[in-house]
Amino acid sequence: IDLKSNELSGSLSNNMEMLRKMSYFSLDSNSITGTIPSELGLLESCSTIELSQNNLLGTLPSEVALLKSLRSFNVRQNQLSGSIPSEIGLLSALSTFDASENGLEGPIPSEVGKTNIHTC
Repeated sequence: IDLKSNELSGSLSNNMEMLRKMSYFSLDSNSITGTIPSELGLLESCSTIELSQNNLLGTLPSEVALLKSLRSFNVRQNQLSGSIPSEIGLLSALSTFDASENGLEGPIPSEVGKTNIHTC
């Protein structure tokens, strides 16, 4: 699914069960609000998740660590807060993680440095 720059608004549904086999998920550059649901972890086949340049709030869900096929995770330019979950460092396929231009605090978890992740 690629819905980049479509002037979409509203929030992300927590009903992601039907998207389990999706490999690419992009809602970049829209007006999506609300939180990133923990059910995002159900997208077990997803290799790329692009949620940058929206109005997402809250924290990064630790359930992202369930996405063993995830290679790229981009949540840049939102209004996310809290810290980066250490579980993200468990994603051995992840090569790009961009959470810049948010309100995240704290250190980058040491687990992130144990993989080949390029952080932005």
